[in-house]
Amino acid sequence: MNSKEIILTSLILLGLCSNSRAQALYSNTTLSVANGTSLYVGGAMTNDVNANFTYAGDVYLLGNYENNQLIPHTVQGGTFRFVGTTLQTIGGTTTKTAATDLATTTRLNNVLIANTNGVKPLGNVIVSGALTFSSGDWNINNYITNVKGAISGAGGAFMGSSTSDLILDSTGAVGSVKFKTGYEQLRNFTMNKASSGSATVGTKLDIYSTLNLLNGTLTTSSTSNNRGVTNLTLKSTGWASTAVIPAVTNGATISGNITIERNYPTNATGRAYRMVCPQLNTIGSINDNFQEGQNNTSSVNVNAYPGYGTQITGSLTGANGLDMSQLGTSSMYTYDNNANAWVAVNATNTGTMTANNPYLLFIRGDRSHPLTSNTNYSGATTLRTTGTIVTGNVALTTSTSPALNGTASKFSLVANPYPCTIDWNLLTSSGLGDSYAIYDAKLGTNGAYVSVNKQGTASADAINVNRFIQPGQAFFVTTTAANPTLTFTESAKGSSSNLSNTMRTNGVDANLSFSLYQTDRKLAGLSPQDGFVVSYDAMYSETIGKGDALKLTNKDETIGISYHDTTLGIFTKDQLLVTDTLQIDFKQMKAKSYTLLVNPDNLAKSGLQAYLIDRYENTTQSISLLDTSSYNFNITSDSGSFKKDRLFIVFKTTNPTSIYLFANATVALQSNPILNNQLIWNVSQLPSALYTIKITNALGQELFSRNLDYNGDAQIKVSIPDLAPGIYNATLNSNSKHFNSKILITN
Repeated sequence: MNSKEIILTSLILLGLCSNSRAQALYSNTTLSVANGTSLYVGGAMTNDVNANFTYAGDVYLLGNYENNQLIPHTVQGGTFRFVGTTLQTIGGTTTKTAATDLATTTRLNNVLIANTNGVKPLGNVIVSGALTFSSGDWNINNYITNVKGAISGAGGAFMGSSTSDLILDSTGAVGSVKFKTGYEQLRNFTMNKASSGSATVGTKLDIYSTLNLLNGTLTTSSTSNNRGVTNLTLKSTGWASTAVIPAVTNGATISGNITIERNYPTNATGRAYRMVCPQLNTIGSINDNFQEGQNNTSSVNVNAYPGYGTQITGSLTGANGLDMSQLGTSSMYTYDNNANAWVAVNATNTGTMTANNPYLLFIRGDRSHPLTSNTNYSGATTLRTTGTIVTGNVALTTSTSPALNGTASKFSLVANPYPCTIDWNLLTSSGLGDSYAIYDAKLGTNGAYVSVNKQGTASADAINVNRFIQPGQAFFVTTTAANPTLTFTESAKGSSSNLSNTMRTNGVDANLSFSLYQTDRKLAGLSPQDGFVVSYDAMYSETIGKGDALKLTNKDETIGISYHDTTLGIFTKDQLLVTDTLQIDFKQMKAKSYTLLVNPDNLAKSGLQAYLIDRYENTTQSISLLDTSSYNFNITSDSGSFKKDRLFIVFKTTNPTSIYLFANATVALQSNPILNNQLIWNVSQLPSALYTIKITNALGQELFSRNLDYNGDAQIKVSIPDLAPGIYNATLNSNSKHFNSKILITN
């Protein structure tokens, strides 16, 4: 132990000593600066591991501060004054760098910066009292600064970065939070001031990950546009690099306007439609926001803000805020949910947008590419909106705006009203289906609809769809009963970690995924045109309901499964049976060569084999239930080549002559679908007896019944009446035996 340090401490406590050299505290040494006294340190100051440094008076430090003591500083009323002439750092082993160690990191009481070269923590720091900028800046560095008291002083500001975090918590008014020019960035900003606490963003500030509104009022600037005037902006630099506002708690609010960005990266397939929404209640029109307050009225391309905005067409002359184009074709639409129809936007310079207004927008990239060019521009752009955020519940009914369609099997286009992801599984709804659908611009040549259900199963080979609906995203829901409702809540919000564009594991027992490619695009390594999936799990049933998703028709190729005259993008079933038949339905096909990719997952079932049957080519191809299979086929001008019942999948046991086995008897359909109204079973070792043959529909309604006295023939052949195309249940029953077959009627 160093006795000189103990004597010096005693003198300082009496207020009699000014120390102008480096001060070191060794193990088991206590230094307390009493109220009304001051400690002057002319160099660096180091607290050793077992030191105990407290101050109710003031500490004047000219050098760096290295804190290694294990005992947290006792919070007293003193002020730590950084008064050096070169950059001063705050480090040491107790200045923790991990976010999880914030509670045990270096803690200072009041802090005053009077060093024109500023202060730079080398880890996380808590300022338990006030932070005063007399002359010099506080460089948050790549860590967390937590300020619990007021912030004042015009002589300096925070220096942030896209990897810096600032937390304002405790109670009371913070004052104005300012950032040095060129350093107006934060990764995460947390406002958590209880008891009507408040803070004001006093300079420009860009947030790159998360704005946490947990308590108190955060005041921002008022502005009339979104072009560099708003001082608080949620930045977006890519799909998974978009700032969000997670669940807002305790009545926290933002007073004033903010700007929110949504980046649309380079699209390898060029320009594409996307279903979008503004994320805010805007203070300006569509033109003010999505077009950056400009539009082309001649062949001269107007692009005052490179990298931002897009061109929105619909006028030959550039009237009504729209961009002039040679054909005047509309590129932005709303959706009439009651009529289930798209409606062109014919003016963009009037009115405002609300956060839950959904749109279909043809995004061409930014405004740098002239509309007079025929080149398929595919550059990135950022759409930004300015206005006020929506917090709390947002409820939709058949009488709200937008209004939900009240008719079963009809679609409604709605929007995520929050600048954050929302978990589809946590939204509150009634009278709506189990799935939602978005338009994935990266599928096929022009994009395609993709549905995803609450189990996480997606209908197509999409990389941007999971159960988390993205900020700025509009989507379709399906009505299943009268008077549907859908309620968005703060508790349904996700976080920035849910911005990933990869599919999560689907979580179901097994599935069979189908992807339709144009063959030349598949050979080039490009995305499929469309797809659908069949999922099997005990949670599902035979009827359309939980987990199923109706198929939306794409602009281009559309493929799904036909079930009882309904086309589905996701078809769910409790189990895979050997009698199952999957009827493939396709629309919007072109005269091209196609490849159908079939990918099984967890369907390795002993003794079961799948077969794809092509009625047009009169061919059968086995489909593996262990690995990916592909089937190539052509669409021509012959109508039979694009008939919707051309392709279907059947399942058989590994013995191709028997589908059902009961003891030693076998009963197998000779053909399925049924041909020429002839139901034919090939039979072997079936006991002679009186049998009843019945055909029922999916509702169990009996459509046909006949008694048959079987005497050992190799076939049972029955003529059945004309039935509408679909899947039916055919049974062969005796007193002791029962055989069941799913049969397909195609014409």
